[in-house]
Amino acid sequence: MHNIEMHEMTEAFFPCWTAAGIHLSEQVDGGIQSWLRAHPYPPFLEHLSFRLGNQLFFVRIEDVDGKAQGPGTLRGLAAAARDANGHACILPMKKKLFGGSWVADMPGWGLLNAETRKPINPVSLVTEKKIEMTPWEVHDMAVQVVRDYLQKEGFELMSWQGNPEVDPSIWFVGRPGNPSGSSCGRLSSRPATPTARPTGLPLQMAAQG
Repeated sequence: MHNIEMHEMTEAFFPCWTAAGIHLSEQVDGGIQSWLRAHPYPPFLEHLSFRLGNQLFFVRIEDVDGKAQGPGTLRGLAAAARDANGHACILPMKKKLFGGSWVADMPGWGLLNAETRKPINPVSLVTEKKIEMTPWEVHDMAVQVVRDYLQKEGFELMSWQGNPEVDPSIWFVGRPGNPSGSSCGRLSSRPATPTARPTGLPLQMAAQG
């Protein structure tokens, strides 16, 4: 199990996080269709994560000026990517002097390999190879199913996460109005035969200037 501190996202970092998500989605025509994590609620191993073709990407956002600090740690990011057989990435962002909007510090995707700090292009890593889904991905699918069920039943969701090494998986307000936690890893079952990730690249790259 990972020991994760429940740090909230600060008001100063939230606009940076929002702009980072929009920036990443703009890199593919039609936007990223398979977000794994795209909500600003704790706990945080990564700030954003998504699937592109048969590859998973876990992103930590950094303010190049060091003024807006995001929750979580590089160690947590690396652990999430390793457990899911994905790529740990850094997205450096900067706040414009005039207007105060946030933009990526580098052109294109603007992503760096978290270990080497070298630029990476997610599209170039997508292949047609069939990759067996990890326990992390199976668990994340179970979280989505239980989350949707709770919403349909009228429960108020507080937060959720798909890492099987973090317990619980879902935080929600119970019937009496008290926060409750649900670990849906214990509610899901592994498939009898290995399941492969989707292959190929369903979305075309947006035109790059």
